[in-house]
Amino acid sequence: MQFMLLTRMMPPMAILVPLFLIGRRLDMLDSLLSLTLVYTAINIPFTLFLLIGFFQQVPQQIEEAALIDGLSRWGTLLRIAIPLTAPGIVAVLILGLWVTWTDFQFALILTSEGAKTMPIGIANLVSEYTQLWGIVGSSGFAYTIPMLLFSIFSQKYIVKGLTLGAVSG
Repeated sequence: MQFMLLTRMMPPMAILVPLFLIGRRLDMLDSLLSLTLVYTAINIPFTLFLLIGFFQQVPQQIEEAALIDGLSRWGTLLRIAIPLTAPGIVAVLILGLWVTWTDFQFALILTSEGAKTMPIGIANLVSEYTQLWGIVGSSGFAYTIPMLLFSIFSQKYIVKGLTLGAVSG
């Protein structure tokens, strides 16, 4: 657990240069695959740290009862643990998606034209000679709509997931 937290405490710029050099060596710069791998590697420690807490909240007695009733370990996971932690899983999904959706640094350094993300595209609308503020504003608004809709439709899971381990009384 401490190692997972340690990887999140490193500043992104500390791993950006080695990632750039590795991507250049493997000829993977400016590709969606490289961005996908980088974002996955960045989000795994954070999501695992949160998910471990949610799965530890599932009472051991419920899992033992499911094993006694004939479920296998995988059956217990799929039929008992995951449904009980679904709000937490959705909350972690939303947080991981938000971290990836709003990233600017990795997309700026690891892409140029072929796999440009929307924050980079919006930033490229402003240059030394032209400032297309109307297009920048409307692009920024359009950029927020998918996450806004996703958050609205999953709001009940966010609230349940963030209060799952809260103590009452």
